[in-house]
Amino acid sequence: MDILIVDDSPNIRNNLKKFLSEINGVSVSGEAESSGSAIELINKAKPNLIILDVELNNSSGFDVLEYIKKNKHSHKPVIIMFTNHSALYEEKAKEMKVDYFFDKTVELDKLLNTIKNII
Repeated sequence: MDILIVDDSPNIRNNLKKFLSEINGVSVSGEAESSGSAIELINKAKPNLIILDVELNNSSGFDVLEYIKKNKHSHKPVIIMFTNHSALYEEKAKEMKVDYFFDKTVELDKLLNTIKNII
């Protein structure tokens, strides 16, 4: 399973890559820190799953989510929103039909277990 990590924090991206490398059958196909670079990588790498932060450099993960939902790709990546501002954004994410939504501060284990179950 190819995963794209979209987060503006290099530390978060590096930690996620470390944790994901321990899951058999998972590889990180790319990283992005803004919605523009994320959309480029989605079109190029065609990941199976996207871990998407809400607050990005000069943009929003919701921009990426909207792009994916509006553009009918031949592949349909699973979208996991992963933010430390869950109280502010969870309802909007549900309205936009995100596949999964997790809080960075307390739900890393749930994120990793969900990915294991998806494989």
